[in-house]
Amino acid sequence: MLCLLLFGGISFAKLICPDSNPLNCYPELFEPSVDWRPVKEGQIIPGGLDIRLNIDTLEREAKLTGDIQPNENGIVIVSEDTMGPNEEQNLSEALGYVSEFVNHGFGDSATLIKKLEYISDMSSDSDYGVDAMQHIQPLIRLSGLYGEEGLKEIREEDRDEIRELASIILASSLRNNAEAQRMFLQYFSNPMDFVDHLTAKIDNDVLLRRRLGILGPLTTAH
Repeated sequence: MLCLLLFGGISFAKLICPDSNPLNCYPELFEPSVDWRPVKEGQIIPGGLDIRLNIDTLEREAKLTGDIQPNENGIVIVSEDTMGPNEEQNLSEALGYVSEFVNHGFGDSATLIKKLEYISDMSSDSDYGVDAMQHIQPLIRLSGLYGEEGLKEIREEDRDEIRELASIILASSLRNNAEAQRMFLQYFSNPMDFVDHLTAKIDNDVLLRRRLGILGPLTTAH
């Protein structure tokens, strides 16, 4: 199957409108170029792109890899092979690793971080966000929202990074994803208890912002 990403102001993607001003709407499907571009809230990132976290702005950015270039008409054709036919399998394996680490202590911190980084890159896709919500328990435990239980096997120097990554995954999985939001809320017998933990005062300002990023999608959940 071919995925056509159109440049020059034309796009077949659905629009995301963050407020009532139609001028602020943007395509749901991220439109890459050869330069780094910020990925806006709720955008789906096609497979086969380079993705990074801008340390200065704390925004995710993406661009075409060196092997993919727009043609003379400004059109990028991403083949099924480029999209990564094994992405779903890789995501399932990464989520399985996280669950085994939390539930049974199998693995190591360095590999866990790599798996969480991969899940973070994938979870803004609506289908993959739902997949992530099927592993909500280990992600909640790694976020540290309910204490250190899920972090016992992790080196102290890695704990903040892992907390932040787990929180980013939860937030990005829930954005503009009604099914993931429904699964998330059903997990808690008392959602307000979770909100209390989410907004509890912590010393790490970056982690606090990550946690508040989870709250935003929940305030709009139906």
